[in-house]
Amino acid sequence: MSSPNNDAENNDFENVLKDAIDTFGEDLQMMVAIEEMAELTKVLSKVARYGMQERLRDKAVEEIADVTIMMIQLMMIFDIPDDILCKEMSRKVKRLEEGISRRKEKLSQT
Repeated sequence: MSSPNNDAENNDFENVLKDAIDTFGEDLQMMVAIEEMAELTKVLSKVARYGMQERLRDKAVEEIADVTIMMIQLMMIFDIPDDILCKEMSRKVKRLEEGISRRKEKLSQT
């Protein structure tokens, strides 16, 4: 799951993430992923409680970036190619679409 815009940046980006796994180890990087997801959860909870505020939005952007970086590292750790992840995401989105349709149908019957 590539991120930066050009190939050179993308290679540097992936090299840094691989180096992080090699340097800190898979177990630690998995723990960091858990911590980053918890930080995002905390921000989302604050948005739910206090509403969307500029500082919370900025914090959400920061935490989403952290979580995305860690998800890419998890894909590396578990050796998940982009096409396999995309296939699974498509399957999940299809299931979501079906759930939306069922919900709309139920709402239209009331």
